[in-house]
Amino acid sequence: MRTYTIEELANRYCRVHRDLLPYVTWRRLYSSLAKLMPFKYVDSKREVIEVCSIADLDKVVKDIIYFVRLRKSRIRNEKF
Repeated sequence: MRTYTIEELANRYCRVHRDLLPYVTWRRLYSSLAKLMPFKYVDSKREVIEVCSIADLDKVVKDIIYFVRLRKSRIRNEKF
């Protein structure tokens, strides 16, 4: 079973404009990550989660979206 970090998954699957993120990425993330199942996931709190069900996958997708939004807002604030 392969282990992925939040940074790896965010860099691999979330290369879209910030305004389109809630619309485009949900469906794409679910389908892409469902192909990887089962896998282990290291979340933003450094906890290892074994992703074997849709409920686990839902948590991973929400965590990745939150991580990308937070990172993009930090980058935008540093520019100004």
